Amino acid sequence: MTNITERIGVYHCAEIAKRNNWLFREQPIDDVGIDAHMEFIESTGKSKQLLALQIKSGASWFREKKDDFVVTVFCKTVSNR
Repeated sequence: MTNITERIGVYHCAEIAKRNNWLFREQPIDDVGIDAHMEFIESTGKSKQLLALQIKSGASWFREKKDDFVVTVFCKTVSNR
């Protein structure tokens, strides 16, 4: 994945977090594994759930594979509550 495409994916996840008043912490290590953490916060400010994200972006991650299986990608943007 090109760095520009990767950055677009990370920025999109950060945008989703911001619109929902969730915390987003990018992991600044350029390798495989966890790309960011997203933390769901209750209206009281109390942490509700912490997710570790491996962010995939770019056309190659969103197409059918032909090796006896299909990769299905589900992406849903959560609206403000």
